[in-house]
Amino acid sequence: MEVYTIAETKNTPAIHFNFSTGHLEISGVSVHEFPLEFYEPLLQSIERYSLKPAGLTQVDVALKYFNSSSARVFLNILKKLVWNLKGKSQLHINWFYDKDDDDILETVEDIEMLTGIKFSYIPLGGKI
Repeated sequence: MEVYTIAETKNTPAIHFNFSTGHLEISGVSVHEFPLEFYEPLLQSIERYSLKPAGLTQVDVALKYFNSSSARVFLNILKKLVWNLKGKSQLHINWFYDKDDDDILETVEDIEMLTGIKFSYIPLGGKI
């Protein structure tokens, strides 16, 4: 059983990806100066996971804030999941968001549209 885990810092989110359960969690903030560099190991993990995925892959994202560079990388991560898991695993994406943060919600809706997969939006009261 492979598990990919990164601890949260003040500029980067916590990431926990359990291959056997197919559960990927990303939470915290993502304002890394070089987000592609930070997320590259996760992208490589997705490649390995895609070889023998769980029947259901669930992605839970709960980010307090992310910058535009991180948003582009999230789009790449989610597109990779959609593409690599097509016909192998059902993909479900839950996006938790601050119900008072319309800017983040709008950005996530754009990401949803560009990935071509429906997200489940879970509003949270107050700050995440």
